[in-house]
Amino acid sequence: MKKLLFLTIAILTVYALFSFSVSKTENYNIIRTIDSVEIRQYPALIYASHFSQSGNNSQFRVLANYIFGGNDKNEQIGMTSPVNMRLSSKNKEMMFLMPERYEMESLPTPNSNEIDIIKMDSRKVAAIRFSGYSNSTKVKRKKQELIDTLEKYDIAYTYEFELLVYDSPYKVLNRRNEVIVILK
Repeated sequence: MKKLLFLTIAILTVYALFSFSVSKTENYNIIRTIDSVEIRQYPALIYASHFSQSGNNSQFRVLANYIFGGNDKNEQIGMTSPVNMRLSSKNKEMMFLMPERYEMESLPTPNSNEIDIIKMDSRKVAAIRFSGYSNSTKVKRKKQELIDTLEKYDIAYTYEFELLVYDSPYKVLNRRNEVIVILK
């Protein structure tokens, strides 16, 4: 019984630490909701981006190094969520959203030439949410559900899909993920 109590307290402590260390950003306006799809307007945003042919762990490490001080100012940049992964590119691309306080000119320069700082123009997207841990099967299913809904309502879309992951891997309950597509 004591072991179970200790394990429960340990899990809750880790959950609390990781839940509060990442700044969640709701930087969009919902234009309308259609079935389970939200149509959103995003402002122009700045991202640190990394392309890789290997898995997500190496991408995360490269980007995390940048925000934890691997830059010309040795400055720690707050971790924000969601983490974006472009689903449409041949290479795997992961992007970290930069905090709103930064402009392109004020962001520290990455020490790694594998990181690009990009400014994404304002855009209108369609988003569909799902919970739990993301995997290729869930993402494929939600992507198809998103496409089916957009086609049902004659909403034109590009083929620029992204996976948005809002929670740290240590969070077990109430996880939030989304598949989004840029609208025409």
